[in-house]
Amino acid sequence: MNESYLYRGRSKEEAERYGKPCIGAHYNGRGVHDYRKDVGAKCAVCGAPATDVHHWPPIGKSYHGEWCLRTPKGWHVLMPSLFALCRHCHRLFHDMTLQADWVWDTKEAERDYWSGKLTSQRKYMPHSPYLYELGHWEFKDPRYNRGFTYREVVKDGEWKAVRGQIRQRTSPAAGSHDED
Repeated sequence: MNESYLYRGRSKEEAERYGKPCIGAHYNGRGVHDYRKDVGAKCAVCGAPATDVHHWPPIGKSYHGEWCLRTPKGWHVLMPSLFALCRHCHRLFHDMTLQADWVWDTKEAERDYWSGKLTSQRKYMPHSPYLYELGHWEFKDPRYNRGFTYREVVKDGEWKAVRGQIRQRTSPAAGSHDED
């Protein structure tokens, strides 16, 4: 399937920020401006008590905040992901000092999501926390070339945050080859 058709004129990086699991906040179901912070939410970045909710990507830059994913299996309204943040980390996102990208664990999961194969299953609908079974968020601070991964797992019947290190992607050196 043609990528420009899938992402409807957006870059893949921007498109991947829509419809993915929210952290410490959720939509109430009536549009991009109808959301709330979860009770007791902590900042997704630093762990301090959350004071704000941030749309990622910011709705001022996101074509009125929502768009439709059109697949052979149906249409889905995708909204920016929401992150509960402290005031300081929220400012860093608006300054573009902090960034977050959704990363699929496998190419197959990514392909199945965008083709509609996964979104046609209720479990993997947009914003479902079950998408963490197939991918994770990577938070990055390019000033210091560092960051962390964020995913959630079910533990004792509740969703729990799990942070990790960003796995460095390596590519073979140009011109190198294996010798038998």
